[in-house]
Amino acid sequence: MATPDPFRSHLIALLSVYSLGPSTAPLPKYNGPTDWQTDSILRSLAQFSARIYAAENVAPGVNKQEHRPDSKPST
Repeated sequence: MATPDPFRSHLIALLSVYSLGPSTAPLPKYNGPTDWQTDSILRSLAQFSARIYAAENVAPGVNKQEHRPDSKPST
């Protein structure tokens, strides 16, 4: 079995927290090996999450819509 990639494990944990929506719980911190790529990915994810949470604050209820694979967004 392959050794788990610490950054990939961190991304899985981080995306799981982000998918739950804004929370008072702190986000998991990555303390593994870094380079410009990991720094760039983490910075981009922080920017995306800030934009998503800001958009959800402007349009409450958007994040509460039921998401089904066969449903189409309402226009």
